Amino acid sequence: MSPKTRSKILAAALAIAVWRYEQITDALAIPSADIRGSALRALAKAPVVWPNGQTKRISLATLYRWIKLFNAGGLDALRPVRRKDSGKVRRPLPRDVLRKAMSLLADDPEMTFTFLLALLRADPELRLEVRQISLSRSTLQRQLAADPGYRRLKRARKLGRRRLRFVGRYVHDVWHYPDW
Repeated sequence: MSPKTRSKILAAALAIAVWRYEQITDALAIPSADIRGSALRALAKAPVVWPNGQTKRISLATLYRWIKLFNAGGLDALRPVRRKDSGKVRRPLPRDVLRKAMSLLADDPEMTFTFLLALLRADPELRLEVRQISLSRSTLQRQLAADPGYRRLKRARKLGRRRLRFVGRYVHDVWHYPDW
């Protein structure tokens, strides 16, 4: 990497750090944690223009993370951090794994993702270890959420649940215990 390119990257990272600092400046000036919390909630509600040009809100968790980083390391800590897997080729999840996951969920829609992952990893037909496929919960959930069949399955599961609270048929209808 040429020195000119490196200096451009460092300047862009510094600009992002300064922008992040500008977002949390008002909250840093407040010494009390309870008042700071209300100020941060107000900041999180308003959409802002990000350095990349997008207009969206900053999550409350992100604001708290930036404050923690700033308190620990100053302006340098607010610079963006390069991803650990940067430059590595990330392969998409194979279709046979998704089909197997959907069939397992169709058999038992109440199955948790943790249990589903354990079943998929232990399945001898999929051979995930041999094929060097590392399966994470978030990746599996994201891939399944994109499938329309999974959305239908979730909706059917939600509609099929029993209601455990009393819902009156008309206004002011109240629950009465039977007289024994």
